Amino acid sequence: MARTQRTLVAVTAAAVAILASGASPALAHDDREPANAVDSSPLTAEFIAAGPGEWDLVAESGFVQTSGYSITKQALSAGGDFLFCVTEGGHHRLREADTNGDDFVDTSFRSYLQPGGCELYENIGSYVDGSNNRAEFYVERIETGGGTVSFYD
Repeated sequence: MARTQRTLVAVTAAAVAILASGASPALAHDDREPANAVDSSPLTAEFIAAGPGEWDLVAESGFVQTSGYSITKQALSAGGDFLFCVTEGGHHRLREADTNGDDFVDTSFRSYLQPGGCELYENIGSYVDGSNNRAEFYVERIETGGGTVSFYD
C-alpha cells in the first residue's frame, strides 16, 4: 500500500470546534518507533455530516486493552483526509481493518500526542475498500488506558 502523508496537528478541545467549521489548524510534526497488528469491530454511533469540504465528526471511542496495545473501535471513512484527536497524551498510530489482515496506515508509533492533540492523514483514499466502499480506521496506543478518540472525515 502506498505511504500516506501524515501530519501532526497541535489542537486543544476548543480548536476542535474550529476544525469542525472547516478551518485549517497550525501543523507540527514529530517521529518515533514501530510495532504489531490487532483487530476491532465498527462503531455504530451515527453523526450528522457537516457537508463537503468540512470536517465531519464520524465517531468517538474509548480504548480497549488487547495483548500489547490499547485499541479503539473502528470509524468509517469515505476517503480524502482523515483526522483523529485524543483526550489523553500518548503514542498512537492509525490502522485500517481488513478481513485478510489489518493495514498499517502509519507503520510506527512515531508521535507522542499531547492531551487534546490531533493527527491528520491526507489522501487516504487507497484504504477505501469492501462492499461498504469505506475505510475502517482504528487507533492503536502503546500506553494502557487512553481516554477518548474523536474521528473526523
